[in-house]
Amino acid sequence: RIDSMICCAGGGGGGEPLQPVLGGDERDFLNVGDETWESGLLNNVMTAVVPGQEVARYWVGQGKPGAIVNIASVQSVLGVANSGPYGPGKAAVANLTKGMAVSLGPYGIRVNAIGPGPTATRMLLAGIERNPASGREMLSRTPLGRWAEADEMAAPICFLASDEASFITGQTLYVDGGRLALNFVMPAKDGPVRIGRDQTTTA
Repeated sequence: RIDSMICCAGGGGGGEPLQPVLGGDERDFLNVGDETWESGLLNNVMTAVVPGQEVARYWVGQGKPGAIVNIASVQSVLGVANSGPYGPGKAAVANLTKGMAVSLGPYGIRVNAIGPGPTATRMLLAGIERNPASGREMLSRTPLGRWAEADEMAAPICFLASDEASFITGQTLYVDGGRLALNFVMPAKDGPVRIGRDQTTTA
């Protein structure tokens, strides 16, 4: 018997799972190669499509619906430099969640997602150890001023998978410490201020 399924997979492609979180020159849009795009999109999108299809077919065949929770990201809706295929892949997961919910709703199958903000996983902490500046940057953009712990992601996942969420489907719940609510201003580069399209500068 299967009551629910959680699809949790992702990465930047090209064997670099930390890069979508921490950024890096090799993930600059100008430098990302075709192989990395293909593997990254495959890793982020098809890992939700294939198991989602299989469990949905099982539930339809059994006549007993269940609930699917996909793992998206705040990068589903944020433009993040040097994230390679991670952000586009997670945006696809958020949209896939809506499409699955509409397609599977007539069978009583619910499909939702969560969009985590920075979470203190082993993968993230290892990357922060290598690049402390990235950790400080993430915290500066998180109003709660800290990273989430794993159980703070597990709780909303369990809620969406449970009967307590029996009339919720097609939604992505962003569990991000306020990240998406923040009107973050990009730091300006040093030097003269450019004014208008003709690139006039101040002194």
